[in-house]
Amino acid sequence: MLTTTNNMKPSVIPKNNRLGMQYLDRACKLGNADGCFFASAHYIAGNDTVEKDMKKAFDYTSRGCELGNMYACSNLSLMYRKGEGVEKNEKLADEYKQKVIYYKDSLEKVQPTIEMEQGIKD
Repeated sequence: MLTTTNNMKPSVIPKNNRLGMQYLDRACKLGNADGCFFASAHYIAGNDTVEKDMKKAFDYTSRGCELGNMYACSNLSLMYRKGEGVEKNEKLADEYKQKVIYYKDSLEKVQPTIEMEQGIKD
């Protein structure tokens, strides 16, 4: 709904940002962290359908982080640090940065990393 590529066949569902945003909004409201994160990204950047709106971006980002999306927490930290969509707050910026570090460390513990040409280490 939100993206297409140059090599897509005409039979593929055409790009429809409005409908895509409705789906992301609904997903977020139903508790899908990724839906919140992707909706926030559209409000951060803006596009031909969605006007840039840092306050809405903050709301979606905050919900995405609350639901456990590490990337939303990272954006939330930056928004607090820069005062974008919310009043600047270094303390909260640092708190959300620590949350990102916690999520990243937790993820690395459960997902083994693969080094090039080394395979998975035991």
